Order: sequence, then C-alpha cells, then structure tokens
Amino acid sequence: MDRIDQQAHQPSPTGEATIRALLLTMADRLNNEAQDEPMTEKGRLDLARELAGRDTDLHTALLAASVHVAPEATRAEYAAVLLAVADTLDLVNRFAAANQTCRDIAQRVGVRECDDSQEWRDAETECNRLWDLAHEGGHSSATLLAAGKAKAAS
Repeated sequence: MDRIDQQAHQPSPTGEATIRALLLTMADRLNNEAQDEPMTEKGRLDLARELAGRDTDLHTALLAASVHVAPEATRAEYAAVLLAVADTLDLVNRFAAANQTCRDIAQRVGVRECDDSQEWRDAETECNRLWDLAHEGGHSSATLLAAGKAKAAS
C-alpha cells in the first residue's frame, strides 16, 4: 500500500476572512508608522509580500484585494482605502457573528429589556449595517439567515 503524505499539499488560506485580516493588518501598520509619509506602489508590494510570506497564493490574493496606490497618497490615506475594502469582505460570517452577539445580549439582559440596553442597540446597529452591506454585495436574505442560524447552533 502506498503511503500518502497528508501534509504535502495544504491549501492556502486565501478565503475572505484571511484576506480581510491581512488588509486590516496592513492598514494598522500604515496608521502606526509614519502616517504622513507618501505611500508608494512599491510599499504596497513589499508589505503584501512581507505579510503573505512564502505563500504565493496568499500573496496573489492579497495583491488582488488591495487596490493600487493613488499618486501622492499618504500612508494614512491608503490605510483608509484598505479599511474600506476590508469592510466589504467576509460579510456573511461577520453578519452571523453580529447576529449571535445580539442574541447573547438579549438572553443576558432579557428580551423585554433590549431597547433599554445601549449595548444591545449598538450590536443591533452593527448587525443591521452588516446585513445591508451583505445585501449590497449580492448576498441573499436566505444565505444570511442560514448563516445566522448555523452560528446559533454552533
């Protein structure tokens, strides 16, 4: 019987959640290091290469998700662009998590007391924002509701 090496091929973690996390990391780095300095395309390429490491699939996906640097943009301005792009990714899972947060708060404070809870109102606002973004991004209500249901069951 042939021995199969299970470790030989492991898929690259290039899903939306991973790319979103890396975009947030890029933005954080740019916001914390010389914000007013110019951002260059070379800087974007170097940062993406550094964060992706040797994973060429991840590097390619990160470059595709990050947009080209506008001429004369500062690092802080480019960080804002990256944050805006990151906000459009992994919406279904983020909605499901926000929906579960609302449920958890409602259970803790009591369903009848939710409207009096600032924490619940803030969580509901975020959940509604993610719902709207997901719809704008082409996700159906059925997909979002199913994700929320699956999250509640886990």
